Amino acid sequence: MDGILNNVLFLTFLAWPGVILGCALINMLCQWSFSWSELILDYLAGVVVGVLFYVGTDPKAEFAGHFFLVFSQGLFGLLHALDVEALRDRDVLFAVSAGALGGAVLVSGALDRASLAIDTKPHWGNGLLSILIAFLKLPFSLFTTAAGSLIFLAGLVWYIVRKAQEDKNDPSTKDRVGIGHIGGVPYIEWDPKAGNARATTLGATFMVWSGKAEDVVKHELYHTRQYCYLHDWLIPFWLLGGLWGMISAAIANATKAAPSVPDIDVLCSFSAARHDKEVGNPLERAPYMADGSSPC
Repeated sequence: MDGILNNVLFLTFLAWPGVILGCALINMLCQWSFSWSELILDYLAGVVVGVLFYVGTDPKAEFAGHFFLVFSQGLFGLLHALDVEALRDRDVLFAVSAGALGGAVLVSGALDRASLAIDTKPHWGNGLLSILIAFLKLPFSLFTTAAGSLIFLAGLVWYIVRKAQEDKNDPSTKDRVGIGHIGGVPYIEWDPKAGNARATTLGATFMVWSGKAEDVVKHELYHTRQYCYLHDWLIPFWLLGGLWGMISAAIANATKAAPSVPDIDVLCSFSAARHDKEVGNPLERAPYMADGSSPC
């Protein structure tokens, strides 16, 4: 095994792409959704992860190599960069990181379904599950989760301030900010009284900019599992997927069966996808397919 893992081509084009594709398929199976366009982006991400794994585990790797190893491997890359003896060897790091990744996606996917079956709102049952799920999702996207945690802390302060300003005799001042923890991730509802639900997942956190978390939680938990296998590369590849989405929408409009068929919104297709066809951002199609919505 050690000889094979010293081959940069094997790591780049087979080993890590294979691991990430396998995890993506597990994620889709857990949600009973599928997107071949996401699998293409997953493969490309695997190529990047494979190259950086090879560079970052080189005995002569410098700061940049270690930084991108952590960016691509999360906690396990960090432990290698810190020269933890148990993960010093490349073959051991690959086995531990790939095995933990596959197990985390499978188990967290199953537990997420169980948590949502209990309730889409915070509940003591899914709250207990959430504590367990958190340990499965936290290790894999350290930088993005750190950024999301800072925004969450800002939201927590805002929540405390707004609660202090509530007038018990004025119902309109209540529930202007929401907070919760489900599926292993904390969230803030910045404007829960707004009608149109909009949210963003940042690592093992998500922000509900408008609307209620219960309206978007299934979608956002899917993204938290994507962060496990795409690590901190999810946002760069999400942006690449946005370009794919706009191009696919433009092609669909140009080749539609009849002039009476409505055009697909090209700009919307940057950040969203249709659940009924492979049009839109590939990293959004399976989540939208899971909840049956077609925003574009």
